Amino acid sequence: MARSAGAAVTSMNWLNKMRPGAGFPWLAFGFLALLLICVVFGSALAGSAATKMNLGARMVPPGTLEGGFLNILGTDSLGRSMLARLAFAARMTLLIAGSAVLFSLVVGGTLGLISGYFGGVVGAVLMRIADILQSFPAVLLAIVVLYIFGSGPLNIVMVLAVTRAPVYLRTARALTLELRTRLFTDAARSFGGSGAYILRRHITPIVVPTLLSIATVDFAVVMLAEAGLSFLGIGIQPPDVTWGLMVSQGRTYVAQAWWLAFLPGLAIMLTALSANIVSNWFREQSDGGDR
Repeated sequence: MARSAGAAVTSMNWLNKMRPGAGFPWLAFGFLALLLICVVFGSALAGSAATKMNLGARMVPPGTLEGGFLNILGTDSLGRSMLARLAFAARMTLLIAGSAVLFSLVVGGTLGLISGYFGGVVGAVLMRIADILQSFPAVLLAIVVLYIFGSGPLNIVMVLAVTRAPVYLRTARALTLELRTRLFTDAARSFGGSGAYILRRHITPIVVPTLLSIATVDFAVVMLAEAGLSFLGIGIQPPDVTWGLMVSQGRTYVAQAWWLAFLPGLAIMLTALSANIVSNWFREQSDGGDR
């Protein structure tokens, strides 16, 4: 009963912090909610407008309603609606970035926790692998792997995840090395707690918020990395489409149709900015509650 009451009070506190005028970043949160809608319903909302070509309406500038509302952001070099393509590309873009960040967070964070707490030969080997991965240029590694195995979505996710995992491994290991010498872990050991129990119950909950903060920043880094791979021609290939691929395709027409590269680039920037703003707000509120 007391636990239910405490949960209700906590929920009310969060709702109060999110009310208008309380400093909650509604604009950033709303943009991310819109992106989530695009991820879930993008294909249905865009329909055939994202892929249907209309050579008679090529490179129509933004701000006109020629051809209907879907052309409010203009059309591309094949007469396809930019608005529909941005919504359609959001799904693949966010799935690739989100999957890569999640994989690197889980794998790198887990290995870092184990390496930091138990150490030994396994920890030393993991750190040497991390050193090798971080010393090797990420773009060059991606080019070699994708050239050999192909540039499918799964391969791109794996390459991006592997190149980012050492960041989480090093962070989790450094925090765990410091936390395992704290008094509360010594107390848990004195009461007979096993290493696995202490790691799971006492150390992981402290390390995870820091890793999540890194993940929000890393999300933007991964999106930019995917855009860079597409720019080099080894990223996502048609008929699949991401914002990075749209930037790559639009660069050819920058002089005649600036919006082809600018709008997907703006989408990448706003997504990264919104994610960081919302993440910072939640971290500040959580830190205040902890204090």
